[in-house]
Amino acid sequence: MGSPGSILSGTVEAPGKHVTALLDGGAGRPLVIAHRGASADAPENSLAAFEAAIVQRADLVELDVRRTADARLVVHHSARRRGVAIDRLTYAELVERKRHRPPSLDEVLALCAGRVGVDVEIKEPGYEAEVVTLVERRLDATQAVVTSFHAGVIETVKSLRPAMRCGLVVGLGRLRTSRAGVHRAVVDPARQCGADFIAMHQLLAGLRPQSHRRQLATSPILKAAADAELPVAVWTVNGLIRLRHFINDPLVAAVITDIPATAIELRQKLATTS
Repeated sequence: MGSPGSILSGTVEAPGKHVTALLDGGAGRPLVIAHRGASADAPENSLAAFEAAIVQRADLVELDVRRTADARLVVHHSARRRGVAIDRLTYAELVERKRHRPPSLDEVLALCAGRVGVDVEIKEPGYEAEVVTLVERRLDATQAVVTSFHAGVIETVKSLRPAMRCGLVVGLGRLRTSRAGVHRAVVDPARQCGADFIAMHQLLAGLRPQSHRRQLATSPILKAAADAELPVAVWTVNGLIRLRHFINDPLVAAVITDIPATAIELRQKLATTS
């Protein structure tokens, strides 16, 4: 496998390298994943945001997928729109309730194919097979990873496609609801569901504004993940101090950010001074 350092040039001609590097967990600069596209520059999860991320030379783009009442796979973050659950709305009804038309998953994958890696976050269980089929139709297998907050979604995807790379998304709530410690709250669930990596909230990774001088390599949760051979992608990192720390941390495989251009510029600067 290649390492994150193999994609420091920011090229997007060979997106397969991006996913390989994300799962390598070796030394090198982290990948930059555009959170819902370049969402600081265009509406999140829009075709414009994904195109902007590609132009800004992000390594991957991250997107959220839900299924509407008429079985359309749509790229949309929130579970509800104007008080109505997305799975109770037809696609046409959802469009009527949005200022910007939410693209279909197929549209986004077609836009990204051969240009950038894709992190497809499945927001709830029930349509994993449909997502996998569409991803395989549009992308080379090395271009995509699947992520979810739901361990059951990861288990289903791995049962359908054992070789598909999957990541368990972990938020602050997992530690709040567990008294078993970091390992049992975060690392064990990822291993049990068959995840290949963890997508971890930045505060779980041990960084606080008042501790910006502390080396993140000492973070117990990052160390636990590394010991379990689970690479970590950290989300959603937008502050310059935090970006600098996570990009410098050898235990971080990727940073997920709304500002990929800034992150890539910082990564390049740090690479020339290290």
